[in-house]
Amino acid sequence: MAVLLIVLVLVPCIVGTLIPQNLARSLYFERYSPSGGALLLTLGLDHVYETWWFLLLLCLVALNLAISSLRRLRRLRLQAKPVVTVPVELFADPALTLSFPGEGSPANAVAGVLRKLGYRGEHASEREGRLFFAAWKGGLQKWGSFVTHMGLLVIFVGAIAGHVSALNFSYYTEVDEGQEVKVRGAAFTMKLLDFFATVNSRGFATEFTSLVEVKEEGQEPQRRAIRVNHPFHYRDIWIYQATCGVRGFSVTADEGGKKVQVFFPLGDGGGLEVKSRFNEVKGERLVLYVHNFLPHFVKDNDSLGTLSHYPVNPAIRLFVKRGDVKAQGEWEEVGWLKGGEKKELGSFIFQFQGVTEYSGFIVRSDRGIYLVWAGFLIVALGLFLSCYGAYRMVRLMGEQEGSQWKVSVLFIGDDRRFDRERRALIQASGGTC
Repeated sequence: MAVLLIVLVLVPCIVGTLIPQNLARSLYFERYSPSGGALLLTLGLDHVYETWWFLLLLCLVALNLAISSLRRLRRLRLQAKPVVTVPVELFADPALTLSFPGEGSPANAVAGVLRKLGYRGEHASEREGRLFFAAWKGGLQKWGSFVTHMGLLVIFVGAIAGHVSALNFSYYTEVDEGQEVKVRGAAFTMKLLDFFATVNSRGFATEFTSLVEVKEEGQEPQRRAIRVNHPFHYRDIWIYQATCGVRGFSVTADEGGKKVQVFFPLGDGGGLEVKSRFNEVKGERLVLYVHNFLPHFVKDNDSLGTLSHYPVNPAIRLFVKRGDVKAQGEWEEVGWLKGGEKKELGSFIFQFQGVTEYSGFIVRSDRGIYLVWAGFLIVALGLFLSCYGAYRMVRLMGEQEGSQWKVSVLFIGDDRRFDRERRALIQASGGTC
């Protein structure tokens, strides 16, 4: 049952890893088509970890771990003091047979030898003239499995608490460069100062970085860089880098010191749509037409192109015309403009101001994360106990034969690990075996 439950939990975890979680609904329609996006949203696969059926699976796993741990605890309590007097048949094939001189019981001598080797809990009893003795060490190893299971239980309880507590929340938000937003459920604001993508020579992004500033009344503003897999933690709230994109770009037209800025919005896919290529300069009866927008402008010999769709080196090819869009007249080419570059045409100076980028963040408050961390520490402790010092037990049965004691010895555990015990016991018996 436990294996089946773990498999049932792993399947939605894999789905939640492959499908980005808690993004804007429109992004799922854009990435997976209208029908695919609608299916994902209907099944709740955009927020797998918050669905009722996933929480139910976590509760079932936690319940299974709790029952299993209670059973293990009961067995461990019964095994705390092993039975010393065991059937004689158990010593039919002893690992070692010793002879102790004298009529007195050898129990004290054996106990002293094993105590020096780290054994404890020795017990001696007599039945039908036979002496039974047991000593052990490494008893903590038996608790390793129990502690590991308890750690797993704490992890699952923390995961459940992270989704059902009223103090927890998770949502997706997009912030434009220069925009300051109030963080929902918190007493501070966040402003996106800058966003940039690092792209390799093949056009693949290797890192996304958002530089943000956090402001809280009565506190000094803090600036932090948020990267993928490197979230920003502030007052029990985690802010993760999720998506990024370009809203559009701006061009200014300057005639005799009178500047007018025109904004060209980009489509959902980051491309320049036909209707967005034309823009009228208010009050100037001037139309700007952007023929090309290349987010990562590169020039190879005589060919121009874009290495990636990230705005690493944006450039536009600009045309202008007097009048409105429908007016007769020739389009005049301003030419290619890179970010911040100016070009003059007639009485106007045109400047490409650059792009306006945005970052998509997942903002999450999860008080259960501390339980999850504690659970991992407990699991690590359990694994350490399981591997540290193998459990060993030495059992002896002695029978008096005249003036000597014949002692049969059993080693419970890996027989190769008892060399020191063999030598010590043989030496204690006077070297008679």
